[in-house]
Amino acid sequence: MAILLLNISAPMQSWGTELKLKDHPTDNYPSKSGIIGMIASAEGRSREEDISDLASLKMAVRIDHEGTLALDYQTACIRKNVCDRDIKDKDRYLGHRYFLCDAKFMVAIEGAEDQLNDIAYNLRHPANALFLGRRGFPVNSDLVAGVFDEEINNSLHGHGYKDGMMIVEETEEQGDRMVKDQPVSYDYRKRQWKYRMIRIHS
Repeated sequence: MAILLLNISAPMQSWGTELKLKDHPTDNYPSKSGIIGMIASAEGRSREEDISDLASLKMAVRIDHEGTLALDYQTACIRKNVCDRDIKDKDRYLGHRYFLCDAKFMVAIEGAEDQLNDIAYNLRHPANALFLGRRGFPVNSDLVAGVFDEEINNSLHGHGYKDGMMIVEETEEQGDRMVKDQPVSYDYRKRQWKYRMIRIHS
């Protein structure tokens, strides 16, 4: 097994794992569904394609800097007919979209070295533009730190680790809590996620 390390340090990021009609919250660290979706997009996969090979990869996140929680407002509308331009006030709603400012993370992905090298290449030469949760939040230029012959925990305790940094690690054993960000399908017609267990430690 090898480790692919990703620097996630763009000025604005959004990692929502809970979708509500009006409000779009964000988690305080990158979600697995967000990272795997970014990789699938870089490889040029359509939303209908199978992603089980990517979803099976183990992931952990080191929180280097929490950043600041911010929000903006969005006016949206509900149309019964997409061609109907006559939108009434009762069909409008004002929502809140939350995001992180100036946050910094190190993401570690564990897998076979050949597969991780292919992923690293595609992230450096993506088939589609890459974003961190929203189309207005492009990735940072130094996204790919490299592929290393290390264990996931040792990797995150090196490469710039400082005492007190928190690590959110995927585990098959007893963990701290379950999170629903294990992607199954990104198909617009049947988006699906499952729960996975995480362990939080320093």
